[in-house]
Amino acid sequence: MSQEKVGEPVMFESPPCIVTVEAGLTINLGNYQSAKVGVTISVPCAHGEIEDVFEFGKGWVDDKMSLMAAQVEAAKK
Repeated sequence: MSQEKVGEPVMFESPPCIVTVEAGLTINLGNYQSAKVGVTISVPCAHGEIEDVFEFGKGWVDDKMSLMAAQVEAAKK
């Protein structure tokens, strides 16, 4: 498990919305073994930014998931 700082803190004038994007993947390692990886990001935002923040989160999660999947695939060879 690891955590990565993404961006700088922002002060909100009203309670923010929270956009969470999560992805998971189970990779068959062969010989009845598997590796499960997951990536999650939660981003506070103003109501009017929800769609943009979702697209940002989705791109970030997709990039990290691809990286982790590639690392697991490389390690199983």
